[in-house]
Amino acid sequence: MTATTVYTTSSASGDPEEPLPSETPRDDLEAAQHGGRRRDGRNTVPVTDSLDEDEVSTTHVTDSLGREQSTYIISESGLVLDAEQNAAAKDYGRELTHRLHKAQTTIYGLRREARRYRLKARAAQDELQQARATIAHLRGIADVITEHEPS
Repeated sequence: MTATTVYTTSSASGDPEEPLPSETPRDDLEAAQHGGRRRDGRNTVPVTDSLDEDEVSTTHVTDSLGREQSTYIISESGLVLDAEQNAAAKDYGRELTHRLHKAQTTIYGLRREARRYRLKARAAQDELQQARATIAHLRGIADVITEHEPS
């Protein structure tokens, strides 16, 4: 994986600040989280310039001081896996993202199903304990009745 220095930008002026520590793997999502600038040859360009329209969008948020800010939202398929912007690399990245998403969804689905079965098992255990308590109570009543029967 190609590494590149990721720079942060100040929200007020847009000028590059200090680079992040040493070389950072070129992950556009990480770069966007830190202000969205990366090294491209001699120029510093916004990370979002290399993404397709369907991979990035802008949304407006209000910070804790009440100021309006705009931020980028980058889809998982917008992550850049290689320094080259060729079609094969993009297709591979999208396929990989699709597979990872499917795997995560499957894992979450299995966890949800396992939790549902654990809850059902716990409910069945509670029901069994109640049934045992009822049986013990009825046996006690039967013992009292048989004690008082004339022989």
